[in-house]
Amino acid sequence: MSRARAIRSITSVFYIIWLSISIAPARAGELAPPPDPEFQAISSEVREGNHAEVQARMARWVAAHPDRPEAPRGLLWIAVLDRQDGHGEEGRPLLDRVVHDWPDTEWARHAKKQRADLDLDAWHFSRAIAAYQELAQGPGDYWKYVGNNAAQIGRSQQLRFYGLITALLLLVGLSISRIARAGKQALWPIPRELAWPLPALAVIFICAFGQPADERRAVLVLAVGAMALLWVNGAWLRARPPRGAARAGQALLGVAQACAIFYCAIIAGNLWEKLIDTIQMGAD
Repeated sequence: MSRARAIRSITSVFYIIWLSISIAPARAGELAPPPDPEFQAISSEVREGNHAEVQARMARWVAAHPDRPEAPRGLLWIAVLDRQDGHGEEGRPLLDRVVHDWPDTEWARHAKKQRADLDLDAWHFSRAIAAYQELAQGPGDYWKYVGNNAAQIGRSQQLRFYGLITALLLLVGLSISRIARAGKQALWPIPRELAWPLPALAVIFICAFGQPADERRAVLVLAVGAMALLWVNGAWLRARPPRGAARAGQALLGVAQACAIFYCAIIAGNLWEKLIDTIQMGAD
């Protein structure tokens, strides 16, 4: 399993299980009060398809028991489910509340980790890395490990994002240059390089909307990017057909463009770790 997936597993499975069953002492040296039965009932009933219902019940429980030691854990629990459901930003105010109202607790550190994860999901790399580094300075080896590893993952994702921007700029620059040199009139009628695969690309484009968000974004980038490149490159070759050794150069340039589009699709869809895992361990 990749390091990125190991960290993500902490924020999904570990958080849900641990936040549901662990009880923190009220303060050092004192025994925690017995767990609230209603809290335990709510946290144990979460399952696929009922997140909104149990989140609403947990929110009501926290509002009615703000002084209970489980209160910050309940807010974290709601926010984690929000992120699992693909709308993590809705849970950010709850994380902010945990950090503000319980600043010196373990729950505040978990809330800071969750906020940094949301920043990383939104490509706010510098802010996320800074938060991870702050966590690594906290007490205990656990937070040192989590913070340092998360910061390393954040830096890797930042570098890949810069690669995405570079690839897009190169592709757009080359396309604009070719259109300018070939003339806009060369774009119509559409070249056969696009006309032949267009039905298949259209089917792929439509089917993408039935996929999960990450896969959908990657397939859309791949389909739209392929259409654009085939159109521009086909028009370019029709207007200025290569001769002799130039054909090999154009073929290699086309392969490079295809690789760049594939890279952009993988990064835009947050599928890099999944791709690496598939290469290392094989497809499921």
